[in-house]
Amino acid sequence: MGESLRNMRSALLYMFSGQKTLKTIVITSATPAEGKTTIGANLAITLARPGARVLLVDGDLRRATIHQLFGVASTPGLAEILEQETNYRQAIVPTKIPNLFLLPAGEASVNPGELFLAPSVDLFLTKVRSEYDYIILDSAPVMAADDTSALAPKLDAVIFVVRGGTARPPGERLGSRIQPGGFQSRGQLLLLPLQ
Repeated sequence: MGESLRNMRSALLYMFSGQKTLKTIVITSATPAEGKTTIGANLAITLARPGARVLLVDGDLRRATIHQLFGVASTPGLAEILEQETNYRQAIVPTKIPNLFLLPAGEASVNPGELFLAPSVDLFLTKVRSEYDYIILDSAPVMAADDTSALAPKLDAVIFVVRGGTARPPGERLGSRIQPGGFQSRGQLLLLPLQ
């Protein structure tokens, strides 16, 4: 898996050469249990290893698990930041991996889909973009919630994780939930650069 992630890192870094800077990436899947959280966490580690400052955000406010992978508390987190109950610097925690920082999901008191439409999302993203080289955001599955649809236009790219051996790839039907006009398949991990 390590070599595959390094290849994905290279593809992400050079896919946009000459176009725009790739800083913010949302990772999603069509349905739960396709491996998006594992891929997101490992991609963040792979980006941090050469020295880039990386913020891994657990944006799956419905089924948060990243805090468990790194052995940190689930709150305060993204939900509290978006609800303006805490400062983002108080919620972000360093990990044992140099240059990798984690923002747990927190605990939303309202529908997460509504939170991602709030102006506080843009404010938060503006602040962290200036402090980190990459922001990797693990989001809820597209077919389960509208969270990713609300987030995707605010970010630079979407990575769709598709479990191997699925009967039908998500294709344009899944991409159209994120961006009108669909997207091009880039393989098992479907990469969607946003305009």
